[in-house]
Amino acid sequence: MSDNLILFAKQIVANGPRRVLVEGDFSATLRRAKEIYDIEPDIVFIRNDGWSLGAPDHLADNAERLWAGHWIGVLIRPNINPITMDEYEKIRGER
Repeated sequence: MSDNLILFAKQIVANGPRRVLVEGDFSATLRRAKEIYDIEPDIVFIRNDGWSLGAPDHLADNAERLWAGHWIGVLIRPNINPITMDEYEKIRGER
């Protein structure tokens, strides 16, 4: 696991994701997602530049597709330790 992924994950745990998918491909800030849409992310995708996108479980596939090929890892709440995209794909395949 890369040092960048660990660093990015620590920042996300401390501050939340940059955006949260609230429907389809529409995203909002974490605060607006909570206050207006009553949505908290269950999963957070971490991009190779550190940008992050959270999503509730039912929108996880949509979130993953938005930057497919650019994600380096995932945080699945309440776990605060990131996993790589390879590990995430393995978990998804087991569901």
